[in-house]
Amino acid sequence: MMQSSVHLLIALGLVSIVRNGMAAKGKGMGGGTAPPGTPCIDACGYWDASGDWIKTFKLASLTLRYLGYNANDLGARHSELPQTPLGEQAQPDDDLFITTPGPRGANPVRITSSQPDLSTDNDMSSISINETWTWSGQFSSSLDIFATRGGTTWQVTFHSSCSHPIQAGDRYGYIEIVSHINDAGCNSNDWVTTTAAPPTQPPPTQP
Repeated sequence: MMQSSVHLLIALGLVSIVRNGMAAKGKGMGGGTAPPGTPCIDACGYWDASGDWIKTFKLASLTLRYLGYNANDLGARHSELPQTPLGEQAQPDDDLFITTPGPRGANPVRITSSQPDLSTDNDMSSISINETWTWSGQFSSSLDIFATRGGTTWQVTFHSSCSHPIQAGDRYGYIEIVSHINDAGCNSNDWVTTTAAPPTQPPPTQP
């Protein structure tokens, strides 16, 4: 089952999330330590049956991809920003900033952020199109990302505290969120454990 489909099932109330052996309850749930391999719908949070985003833990690492162009922005391509299962914008405009126009194929670029204390697994002075890197550490509520080449800098800013949705596959400007791990060790690429299956159709009546 694809992750987006699972999110939709949760929004429809067809599945329940299990974390650490117990169904997740209440907004702003946090704390605890998930054992290795604990299934989860999303390391940052999940959608409840009403379509509300429920924050679970905090980010511990974030893997991103440089796209080389703006997949969306706050102008003409505003409608292409990540959406909730109910079709609303996932992160509000007040938490976003995307330089328009974007890099338009600038390659390679130097990537920096508003949080120089985050550790990384890559050489951030030369990031090529479609290349990924991981930042790890204590994330602030907002993450500013800067791509620079030839004296020109392009900025992408999104909310990174998990109180607004952060999901694998989301794109903001020239940045794609590949995956993330929370402070309990749960990875966004793990899957949900369901405690209730969707209703099945009764077998057809024989003529």
